[in-house]
Amino acid sequence: MLAIMAILGPGLSSFYIAMALVGWVSYARLIRAQILVLKESDFALAAKSLGFGHGRILFRHLLPNALFGSVVFSMSDAVLVLLNGAA
Repeated sequence: MLAIMAILGPGLSSFYIAMALVGWVSYARLIRAQILVLKESDFALAAKSLGFGHGRILFRHLLPNALFGSVVFSMSDAVLVLLNGAA
């Protein structure tokens, strides 16, 4: 994060950009893990047996159920963002 801020220059906007570039990875890994678990659930298998496409199953069934964990993680991650900002 410090290297990105050094490239972008001083300022609060470079801090926000650096936090976004570094912080999205943990959310992506969390949602991917939840999607892998949810795709084996009964409602996903029922949607697949009804002939729904992969996109519809992902965006209408799996992703809304996977977002709850990332919302909880974002609340605890907010504390780390404040600590990084204070540093």
